[in-house]
Parts: sequence; structure tokens; C-alpha cells
Amino acid sequence: MTSPAFRVLKGEPTDEELAALAIALLVRAATEPPPAPVVHRPTWLTTTGYTAPTSWAA
Repeated sequence: MTSPAFRVLKGEPTDEELAALAIALLVRAATEPPPAPVVHRPTWLTTTGYTAPTSWAA
């Protein structure tokens, strides 16, 4: 058996109010943009590497 998607903690909502809440949650979930993909970069690109002592780097 699955657990409910939400539960009422206080009060006694009508069937219409619960239906409106369910629709609002479904619409929000459907319009939410998907999470941005994780970009995996090689570790050798993240290192600064060697910097000469007389270079212009600060």
C-alpha cells in the first residue's frame, strides 16, 4: 500500500477543497522546470597548473 501524497493536519476540508489542492500540486509539478544536468569536467581542467614566478598572474 502506498502512502498518501499529502495529509491534512488541521481542519476538515471538503472534497472540493482537496480536489483543488491536488490539481494545484499537479499543475505546479508539471510546470516546474527539470533540474539542470550535472556537468562532469575532468579534474585536470580545474587545476591552475604551473604559474611562473614572473608571470602577470596576481
